[in-house]
Formats: sequence, structure tokens, C-alpha cells
Amino acid sequence: MPQIGTLGYFWLRYDDKLISLQPMQGKIITALHCNRGTHHQDTLIDMVWEYPRRISPATFRTHISRMRRTIMRAGFDSDMLFTTTPVGGDRNAYGIGEQVQSDGDRAISLGNIGMEALVRGEPEQAMNTLRQAAELWKPVTRQDQILAGVADLTFAVPAIKQLWEARRDALTKLAAAELHLGLDSKAAADLHRLAADWPEDREIARLQATALFSCGRLEEAADVCKSAAAKARAACMDHQVFLDLHRDILNGIVPLRHLTPALPLLGSPVQPVAQPPALCHRGTR
Repeated sequence: MPQIGTLGYFWLRYDDKLISLQPMQGKIITALHCNRGTHHQDTLIDMVWEYPRRISPATFRTHISRMRRTIMRAGFDSDMLFTTTPVGGDRNAYGIGEQVQSDGDRAISLGNIGMEALVRGEPEQAMNTLRQAAELWKPVTRQDQILAGVADLTFAVPAIKQLWEARRDALTKLAAAELHLGLDSKAAADLHRLAADWPEDREIARLQATALFSCGRLEEAADVCKSAAAKARAACMDHQVFLDLHRDILNGIVPLRHLTPALPLLGSPVQPVAQPPALCHRGTR
């Protein structure tokens, strides 16, 4: 089964064997992955090349042919990675293979499974699954590291945003599971890092205050609540939840309701970007 890398720079593996493609070939496959469906080669050229009108159909077909040869020389079937459909003249349309899975898809799937377990009241199972997701996210510490080879291309922007939000949600729920299991110091450290990435996130702030309280760091917990309440008030959002949590901290009681608010599941796999009809093209090459 072909697997591709999205949490960083592109890579391609067949049955755990790494296959080296040229950078532009990796961009073509990434474009197909981020934009599911069948796409005319002219559309793909527009997606991937900085100056698309300089790229001839023959140049594009050369990249496709070289990809196929590279995969076949490694002993694998290129049709499992991408499909080719003739559409007339010297043009083709292409699609990503149904069997292809990315590390980002896997991380989202594990995150969803872990979140479901947490909602069911199974924090140990949730933590084990969410830790597997966290291992996949480990190479990513900044948003621009996701789909790094195509981060400057328009087609990649929605996928990068979705994956970055998936990272936040999976790691936040992992911290919630840690709190449920009494791993307060670990949760506090994890939430401190998450708060640096998402300083405006209300759920992270709520969990961070709870973790700090559970560690006996009452002053820090109170400060998180005051800061979060001020940010919510400035944004004309409900800040009462942080005032209530601040009161509970001062009273020395933080009930379980502060740990796990509603947990919406993530989109899986990476959702396709709206594109022109699949086989539409300019007709001027």
C-alpha cells in the first residue's frame, strides 16, 4: 500500500520501502492528495507550477512517465499511487489512488478514535490512542512544517489549516485524558506548550488552569483564568466560564466538568479543496 508524507516534507513508501521522487513529482502527488477527485493536467499544472504557462503538456507527461518508471523499477505498481485517464488530444486527467494513505490521515484517524474513547469515559484507552497520534505529530512544532514542500502554494493552504487544527485537538484531548488519569504534571507541561501555539484557545486555557490547580500551583492557575477571562471579554465572548473556574480555584475545588467539554470530531481524511470541475481546462497551452 502506498503511503505519503504530509507532516513535513513529502516522502513516498510502498510496503515500508522508501521510494525517491523528484521534488516536482512529489508536489504533483501532494496536489492530488489534497484535492481528491480526477483533475485535468492543465489544472494540476496551474496548482503546482509557479509559472504554469511556461509548462507544456509534454513536460508534464515527462514527469508522470518518470514517476511511473521509478515506481516500477522498485517493483511496485504505479497505478496504486495515481491513475491516468485520457481525455482527448495530448491531455490526460489524473487522480490519487484509493489505497493511498498519508501520515496526516493516520494522525487524524487516531485522534478521532481517542476522542471518542474520552467521550465514552475511557480515559486510559483514549490516552493510549492519542499518544500514538502524538507520535505522528512529533516532527511538527510549527504550522509551516506541515506540507512543507508546498506550503507556499494556494492549493495546500486549507489542508495545512485542517492538519494544524487536528494537531491542536488531538494533543489537547491527550492532556485531558492525562488529567483524568491523575498525570497532572505531565498534562500541565503539555498544556503549557500548547498554550504557546494557541494563546487564544479557550479549551486549552481551561485545561491548563485545571492542571496547574491539580499540581498545587494555585497562583499560576488563577493567573491563567484571569488572562483568559480578559481575552474573552475583549473579544466580546462569554468569559463567565473562566470567572467560575477562577472562583472554584480560590475555593480549592475544581469539579470534573472543567476537564472535558464537547469534543467535536475532526474531518478525516484531509478534506479536498473546492476546485473547478475536474476536467475543465483553459484549452490554451
